[in-house]
Amino acid sequence: MAARTHLFEAVYTSLQRFAKRLSKRPVISALTRATLRGQKNKQKDMAASIAYFTFLSLFPMILGLFAIAGQLLKAEEAQERLTEFFINLFPVSSDYVESNIESLVHLRGAMGVLSVVLLMWSAKKMVSAIRRSINEALGFSRPFALYLSPLRDFGLTLGIAVIVFLTLTVTPIIEVLSKFELSFFSDQWNAFFNVVSSLLGRFIGSAILIAAIYLMVPFRRLTLGDIIPGVLFATLAIEFGKELFSIYITQVSPLQPVYGSVSTVIATLIWLYFSARILLFGSELIAVLRMTPDSKSSLPEERQNEDSD
Repeated sequence: MAARTHLFEAVYTSLQRFAKRLSKRPVISALTRATLRGQKNKQKDMAASIAYFTFLSLFPMILGLFAIAGQLLKAEEAQERLTEFFINLFPVSSDYVESNIESLVHLRGAMGVLSVVLLMWSAKKMVSAIRRSINEALGFSRPFALYLSPLRDFGLTLGIAVIVFLTLTVTPIIEVLSKFELSFFSDQWNAFFNVVSSLLGRFIGSAILIAAIYLMVPFRRLTLGDIIPGVLFATLAIEFGKELFSIYITQVSPLQPVYGSVSTVIATLIWLYFSARILLFGSELIAVLRMTPDSKSSLPEERQNEDSD
């Protein structure tokens, strides 16, 4: 018994030494401090709030985007590009996403400017939840009156809609690149190039959207140098997470036997929660890397609790 206890103590001591050496590496140190900040800032609760309000705001946002796209592009082209965007955004059944979008557009019909404004106003709850959580993670307090928050959130919603349309411009470029075949490469290499081009397009689209959130949402101006680590981490985690999540819900632990007809809804909520956790962790990572050496051991003191808008 004594020998077993001694063995456990030796293993525990060795693990402590290994963890201490590992924590001295800059990357591991930053990730560890970001994790600790997330725990102190109740990141799990904030991510749940973002997932809930995003789910409620998702369909008004989709309708608003389709209405705007219908004015700028041909109706069929706009619907095709936006549908593909949302299918790539959510690693759930593509048939589920596509059928719901088609039903929404068909039931809503043509919409005027006022309808678009009302839809985007309804969708601002998502931005409001993201705004509160990211600024809490960064330690930024609100520099304006509380009653101005809804107007700012509405402006951010419109800004994100513009960013979505900008990301849609990446798709045709990637499609052209994916169809470009080099004669001096074999068919296998051209097929590999096509796959890489498709993945690159998804990566760029996600990175643009995440970077826009990190630049537009905080109460203080952040530079591209400030947000690059958070954007890279969040983009890689979300893109790889999509593949792993799809495998998990289809092969490892299917939701259909447990949740039945609402399994796709549950899967969407789980994915939204995971994405929110990644987005907030990227914010914590940005905050950690922006700290001066003297302030690395403490959280920013500047806080201001906000009521739900």
